Amino acid sequence: MAAPLVLDVARLLSMARMRGAQGVVGELGFFFKEPWGSSTHSLAAQYEALHQWANSFSTPDSAEL
Repeated sequence: MAAPLVLDVARLLSMARMRGAQGVVGELGFFFKEPWGSSTHSLAAQYEALHQWANSFSTPDSAEL
């Protein structure tokens, strides 16, 4: 995996951890050839899942208000 992609994955995992996520994050399957936590292998579907998941971080959490 190229260094910029590793940084993206690290940042996304950091955000997920701050939101309480644990274990395998299936939405990150977009970055891997054989993703864990997701049964879909369609790149477009994986990208859409990642995009929706990442956008969910932009809405304020009720605990943060």
